[in-house]
Amino acid sequence: MRLFLHSLILLASCRGIAQAEEPPSLRLGVDICDYCSMMIDDIRFASAYVTTEGKVRRFDDIGGLLITLKERGESIQSVWVHDISSLSWIDGEKAIYVHGGTMTPMGYALSAFSLHEEAERFAQESGGIVMSWEEILTSEITPQSPHQTGGKE
Repeated sequence: MRLFLHSLILLASCRGIAQAEEPPSLRLGVDICDYCSMMIDDIRFASAYVTTEGKVRRFDDIGGLLITLKERGESIQSVWVHDISSLSWIDGEKAIYVHGGTMTPMGYALSAFSLHEEAERFAQESGGIVMSWEEILTSEITPQSPHQTGGKE
């Protein structure tokens, strides 16, 4: 019984620690966004990064991930986003992004794709702009709707 309790405590304490090679766990409707403190409930825009210390930061919108990364200046091992087409985790640094064309939880209008052709097609249909990780990291992306600020002004 004692070993079982120790195992549970260890498992609970490791919840925020992740390996960089694998996407972090994400519990829709349970996990809270590290940027806006709202519940993460839309897998299409959920994202995360893992610090070099193994700390996982989870987000309900890719825009919140970008702002948090810039504000905290943490060293990262990996970035994870969901491909909006397959809903699978993909490497955020290799993903193709479309800015505009869809409303996201916090209004940043960023969608991620694993295939460049799908991103191009979505951008054409929605009027968005195709961007790389480097481009979204260095751009000033703001909410498309003035009331969507993630609790930050």
